[in-house]
Amino acid sequence: MSHQSMVLSQLYSVIAPSCVDLSLGLDISTAVTGMCVMSSIHQTIFLGFVDTRSVDGLWNVADAVISGINVLSSMFNINDIFVEEDLTRFRSGFSSASTITTLSKINGIITYAARQKFAVEPTYVKSSHARAACGIKLVKPKTVADKRDPLWTKRQVF
Repeated sequence: MSHQSMVLSQLYSVIAPSCVDLSLGLDISTAVTGMCVMSSIHQTIFLGFVDTRSVDGLWNVADAVISGINVLSSMFNINDIFVEEDLTRFRSGFSSASTITTLSKINGIITYAARQKFAVEPTYVKSSHARAACGIKLVKPKTVADKRDPLWTKRQVF
């Protein structure tokens, strides 16, 4: 499937009150990028993702996710952007140096594109801080298959 034919997958959406500011949260990944629009009164307005597991190449992945951001920009007036920080260190049994490098590149490209689209400087958030603020506790993967599954964490959260 080419990135031109990909559509932002919507899990949840409601009409946003026009009197509140909206924030875009991005969980950027090489496999599945999560997107959430929340109101300043902490109401989830939109929850969705762009699945790029079948997309080859850094630039095509970035293009697919940016297409999703463009869809959101046509639906919502975003006032703030929050982006999950890149991984900054290695942990045994997790992402390789190559994966972390690719993720950092994609993260930079997509964050810059979102900044340009909404004219808002993004704020970076550590994933552990975001999960703690939401009261989310993750179960560590026990099998090799679970460790390699890019949706392992997302399935626990949603």
